[in-house]
Amino acid sequence: DKLAQATEKPAGSFSPHVDIEVDLGDDFRFRGADADLLLRGSMHVKSEPYLPIQASGTISVADGTYEVFGRKLAIETGLINFTGPLDNPSVNILAMRRNQEVEAGVQVTGYARQVRVKLVSEPNVADEEKLSWLLFGHGSASSGLGQQQAAGAALALLNNSGGKRLAQGFGLDAFSIGASESGLNDQQVVHLGKAVSERFYVGYEQSLAGAASIVKFTWQFSRNWSAVVRAGAVNSLDALFTRRFD
Repeated sequence: DKLAQATEKPAGSFSPHVDIEVDLGDDFRFRGADADLLLRGSMHVKSEPYLPIQASGTISVADGTYEVFGRKLAIETGLINFTGPLDNPSVNILAMRRNQEVEAGVQVTGYARQVRVKLVSEPNVADEEKLSWLLFGHGSASSGLGQQQAAGAALALLNNSGGKRLAQGFGLDAFSIGASESGLNDQQVVHLGKAVSERFYVGYEQSLAGAASIVKFTWQFSRNWSAVVRAGAVNSLDALFTRRFD
């Protein structure tokens, strides 16, 4: 009985022994997370009961693209090395926008749980210039005010560990890059927002592809009624009624 008690495992627990070799072959394609990748390589996956899964091996990007700030870049270097926990490989990825006076791109290095992202260019120029060439295909001297504002905001977001922390640093409630929430046709915009009070919110959007911008004011009059005013590239006044069932 004592031996049985010593070796008894918690009810419902399951932690199998795994020891397999994974070969991706010549036609393994990954699509998702703004990437379209043709992957090759192999890795050895092993786990012992009640221990984290370990992996060793290298996966490389034979061909692929990665989208950054609405621009699709060609991946020139892509290596994922497994030397420990399966969910924390080291990465070394270089994606570039070529065939222009200053060829600019993004380099991603480090471990999956804490990657480092930096701008690169050939020839080497200041980060503001790198981002301008990456986003717009020309230097900042040729950019309009709207493009300069968008590039500055995007650079700030890139250099920060996250939009939420950056927003807090500037006293904002929202800071993001993505599709417009206010009616701009652009696929990628910088969005800034601030709740002035419980009933009044101010939002600002700036296109990453051009000079279009919009300011949105939202008043929440009651539980069901609100008014939204948009000014800029899109001008409108909307009265909204929301029926709540909670």
